Amino acid sequence: MGRTQRKKQRDADEGDEQEVHAQVENLRRWLRTYAQAEQSGRAAPLTEPVLAHLEETIEALRVSDDDLRLHLDTLRRNAARMEQERARYRELLDLSPDAYLLTDLEATIVDANAAAAELLGIDRLDIAGRPLSASVDPEDKPIFWEWLADLQTPGQPLQWEMRLSGTGPEPRHVVVRARHASEAPELLWMLRDISERIRAEETERRLRQERAERQAADTAAQQARFLARAGRLLNEAFGAAAVAEAVVETAVPTLGRVALLDIREADGREARYVAPAGELSGRLSQPASRDPGTVVGSVLRSGELDVIPHLSDVQREQIAPGATHVLDELKLHAAVLVPLKRKNVVIGVLTLLGETVEECSARDLLLGKAYGENAALALDNARLFLEARAASRAKSDFIGYLSHEFRTPLTSVLGYADLLESETAGPLTEMQRRQLSRLRAGAWHLSRLVDDTLAYSREVISPPALELESFDVRQLGVECVHALRPAAAQQGLTLEFSAPQYPVTIRSDSGRLRQILLNLIDNAIKFTTVGTVRVAVEDREEHVQIDVQDTGIGIPARQIERIFQPFHQLDDERGGSGLGLTSARQLVWRLGGEISVSSTEGVGTTFAVRLPRDLPHPR
Repeated sequence: MGRTQRKKQRDADEGDEQEVHAQVENLRRWLRTYAQAEQSGRAAPLTEPVLAHLEETIEALRVSDDDLRLHLDTLRRNAARMEQERARYRELLDLSPDAYLLTDLEATIVDANAAAAELLGIDRLDIAGRPLSASVDPEDKPIFWEWLADLQTPGQPLQWEMRLSGTGPEPRHVVVRARHASEAPELLWMLRDISERIRAEETERRLRQERAERQAADTAAQQARFLARAGRLLNEAFGAAAVAEAVVETAVPTLGRVALLDIREADGREARYVAPAGELSGRLSQPASRDPGTVVGSVLRSGELDVIPHLSDVQREQIAPGATHVLDELKLHAAVLVPLKRKNVVIGVLTLLGETVEECSARDLLLGKAYGENAALALDNARLFLEARAASRAKSDFIGYLSHEFRTPLTSVLGYADLLESETAGPLTEMQRRQLSRLRAGAWHLSRLVDDTLAYSREVISPPALELESFDVRQLGVECVHALRPAAAQQGLTLEFSAPQYPVTIRSDSGRLRQILLNLIDNAIKFTTVGTVRVAVEDREEHVQIDVQDTGIGIPARQIERIFQPFHQLDDERGGSGLGLTSARQLVWRLGGEISVSSTEGVGTTFAVRLPRDLPHPR
């Protein structure tokens, strides 16, 4: 039975009760009036009809009273049963985790279950009469008022989400379902707390974001490692062909299952490099067409990367002339064409092939572009290196030719000077001897310049292969000291040598090491006016060290970094080509060693040469 039906029944019962009471009251008034009239002697005697009417009325009242009592008992039992049902429903509602409320049309709370009191943070005894809007978060109140306006007329239930505040440090998220009561001017509300769900969704979103960030970081690290490895491989390759092979081999399989590089060689010939080379040897070697309108020709002209998810028959023939069956056999249906640009000039096209574009770097085109830039740089550097080596060889040939042309007349000058000094053509005067001595000194100085220039040309510009052998460094040091002891004695210097009492054997190029020592010892003698030049061999655990120490003029601190530069001279008056130390450093580097210098101006200088005991990989 609905609320309206129950109200109508109550109104009918109240009407019946009022009618009985009215009849009783009328009878009482009549009896009082009759009694008063009888007392005053004005009462007429009761006739049979009157008595009969009274008896009927009394009987009717007795029957109505009995019916009313029975009905009232029924009503009481029904009311008690309804109260029990209501209490049962209230208990059921109190067991619900969702909040249920009954409000008036202005959302003032009339009744609520326990969950609603807990959700709103209000004692249940105090919840009636509280406005629901007082618990709505300030930021969501405009939304609440909009929905409340829509609830003023009966209709379908409405649902939305909002936040409740004032029950904790953070607002509570709820989903609201409400409707206008169909039989009364009231609103029925159901509020479900979804704060945990919101927090779980936020946590999941944050975890997804963190996973995405970690994945992006891992991907970036992998890409960085790939590019670093690719850079090392490309830099280690020597020569244009080797670099081109490294470009395609490094690209597989990270950037594609198959890689094709179409470039133009230095002689103008079109060439193609393929990887993996073993599996595809000779099968895709025909260079792609560069004509306008072809896929490779278009990339060469536009300089833009091209992604082809599905190769057409025409495009397949353009990429693999006469070998489209190989693409079918390997299921290569997609391609990414990367232009290799250097200084805005496309020097080649790298074609990456796979079954899908995801297999050929389309997942990260930036990686493909970055690799293309590195490959273009390596190819361009290889070209520049070849050009520089050709220029260096031409310069070396020129210096060698020029030095040879100098040496021929110098040999004649020195030969005739020796002939004159022997007085074969006649005796010399003292002045002629002094003049001849100056002539010989100048010729020897020029000869030394020619020797230094030839050594620089031979070891720095175009070095020949090393001649490795095992030898005793002590013996080599003794030979160099003996060779230059006359020059030291001529300047009044003492030339000393010290070494262990046992052989100090290394595997290196003895001729180059002899040249290094002679250069350093000669330099020390040249810049020492008084004192001693010491040569010491030290046997260390992992290497051998040779020190050349002098008590000469020393090197200013500002010039120490420059002494190994070509043509740099510490003192122009002492002569020299300025190439000796440059050649010495280059020779030490080729022998896998290091050379260092320490000096105090006015006290002296020490050059230290450290060489490995073995040279497995000559430079």
